[in-house]
This record gives sequence, structure tokens and C-alpha cells, in this order.
Amino acid sequence: PAPLPSAAPSWPDKKVPKDPNMPKRPRTSFFHFSCEVREAEREKHPELSFGDLSKLIGKQWAEMDTEQRQLYVDLEAADKARYAQEMLAYNGSTGEVGKKKRKAKKKTPEVRSEPHCDMSDGDGGNSLTIHEGASDDDDDDEP
Repeated sequence: PAPLPSAAPSWPDKKVPKDPNMPKRPRTSFFHFSCEVREAEREKHPELSFGDLSKLIGKQWAEMDTEQRQLYVDLEAADKARYAQEMLAYNGSTGEVGKKKRKAKKKTPEVRSEPHCDMSDGDGGNSLTIHEGASDDDDDDEP
């Protein structure tokens, strides 16, 4: 017997596969700190979930002064330099670093010669036309 057609349409997957040769993005200074401290904090607090452990590490990071953070800021700068060099090698001699920029769509504004509102039914019947300079509160009945 032939298989029954499925109810859901089978569209092709629109996700573009990642290039396995593309260099890894650089880590932030906080991420360098987190990777260094996480294992020790996990041993100190085995009862904490991943999210609670992350909150604890984030709190430690927030309490650090700039001198203590400098080591991780330097690691971040070195990692950015590594990434830039690897991207230059990956992209060849094009000089591009990072993602390719998308071309922005140009919007063409609607240009009207005179402001107006024409609401007609198309057969010459009732229509409302407002032209420049006209206002809807002009009443000829009042003196």
C-alpha cells in the first residue's frame, strides 16, 4: 500500500547550515570570567541549578572592581584580535571582518501633487472630495 499523504506540508528547511570551518566568535570578558570560575563554584555549591549558578557568577562579576576585571578585559582584546586574524584568513584577501552587511531596501515615498481625499463609488454617484484649503468645520449657516 502507498503511504498516506501527511496533513502538514513538507516545506524545505530554510535554515542555512553553518560552515564548520568558520572561526569561533570572540568571548566577552564576562564569559572568560564565567568559564574560569564556574567549575569551582559548582564544586562549592552542588545544589544550585545552572541558572542559579549563573546568577551567583553574575553577582560576583558585578561586585568586581575595574582592576580585578582588567585580566578578563585583556583576554577579550586578545580573543578579538585572534578572531579578526582568523576571519581575514577565512574570507581570503577581501578584508571583511564579521558578518556580511545586508543591502537595505530603498523606500520610494508616495508623491502627490496636491493633498486630496476622493471617495467615490466609481459610477458618478455620491462622492466626497476634500481639496487643499478646505476644512470640514466651515459652516455657511452661522453668521
